Amino acid sequence: MPTTPDTEATEPSDVTRDDFGQKKKRYGKVTMEDGRKAIFQSLTASELASWDAGCLDEHGKVNDELLKLQQPKLLALCLTDKTGKRLFSDDEFQLLADTDSLIITPIFHAIRKHVGLDRRVDAEKN
Repeated sequence: MPTTPDTEATEPSDVTRDDFGQKKKRYGKVTMEDGRKAIFQSLTASELASWDAGCLDEHGKVNDELLKLQQPKLLALCLTDKTGKRLFSDDEFQLLADTDSLIITPIFHAIRKHVGLDRRVDAEKN
């Protein structure tokens, strides 16, 4: 649900200070074509911001070569085992970049939705 700030608060807030600063992760999963499940975690706001900035050059401009690596880097950040431990370190994203896109693409789309990137894209369109 998109957040739209009202100019005047007419109802009490359901969100409290205690809702922030929690590093608790949410988990999701997607079933691949062969029936196996991929488990993934959410990102903190700072993790998402760092990932987002990963396609920018030193001048703050989008670098196409870095942009191509954003998909495997997001998967490396989010994919976990059933105990919540990451499957890949930050430096192992190339393993994912070299993986068949039939495996990677459905997982990537599920993760995008889970971390809120699809909502951001929809908001930018409006």
